[in-house]
Amino acid sequence: MNPSNRIYLAIALMSLVIYSLRIGGFYLAGRIKFSPKLKAWLDSLPGCLLMAIIAPNLIHAPISHWLAALIIIVVMHKTQQLFLSLVIGLGFLIIYPYLP
Repeated sequence: MNPSNRIYLAIALMSLVIYSLRIGGFYLAGRIKFSPKLKAWLDSLPGCLLMAIIAPNLIHAPISHWLAALIIIVVMHKTQQLFLSLVIGLGFLIIYPYLP
């Protein structure tokens, strides 16, 4: 087996392991009864993790990144569509250097 085939095999096997972990998590989560407090905590967890990653980077970011974050928050609040808000925020970052 040549090296490039080994790389593809390794990628395929890693993908299979990750996919099975995700499916297994969904399978187990569907079988467990969550208390209302635990469900509320789990629902808020992704937002907390996202802010823990974004906030420290945003502190030292230029004003364009602050404006893009504000645009993303406003669009997300108005439309409740994450993908649309990210596209609009990133689009703003792309056109920001060309604004007067």
